Amino acid sequence: MANKSVLGFPLVEELTEDDKARIFEQYKLLIDSLDNTNTIRENSNQFWMAVNGLCISGIAYIKENQMFPNHHKLLFLSTLIVLGIFLCFSWFNFLNTIKYTTYIRNNMLIKLENYFPIKVFTQIFNLTESEKGKSSLTLKEMLVPSAFLVGYFCFALFLCFFTEETMAPSKI
Repeated sequence: MANKSVLGFPLVEELTEDDKARIFEQYKLLIDSLDNTNTIRENSNQFWMAVNGLCISGIAYIKENQMFPNHHKLLFLSTLIVLGIFLCFSWFNFLNTIKYTTYIRNNMLIKLENYFPIKVFTQIFNLTESEKGKSSLTLKEMLVPSAFLVGYFCFALFLCFFTEETMAPSKI
């Protein structure tokens, strides 16, 4: 590549055809990487919901099961609640990691588009995210783990303050 640069990037006028081809290949790889990240993001939300659903189901099963003595029920319920809270924080961390990697890839794509005559991704990004000040994470994505977390904390409070009533089977 050329010797002169601006902010660590070579000037467009000084690029050879080989340099331009490499930049375009890197651009395509970044686009594919961004698509893969979005696919992982969508599939992982289903995983996190399933795992938390199993944890909630386990809490309901143990609460209603009369075969366990109360001190064992308390231990199992407490463990599942702590596990559920840990899972929710892990889910938040995962979403934050996805947000960060998306942010990095978006910035890299914008920098690479400086070498192209038409900046399609930059225009799309400006219209959909930057101008509106939106995050790459949607409110729904943050709302679901938050709802699970609130549920775990509510059950933990009930378990702490109303232990006997919480551990007694429902009278339906």
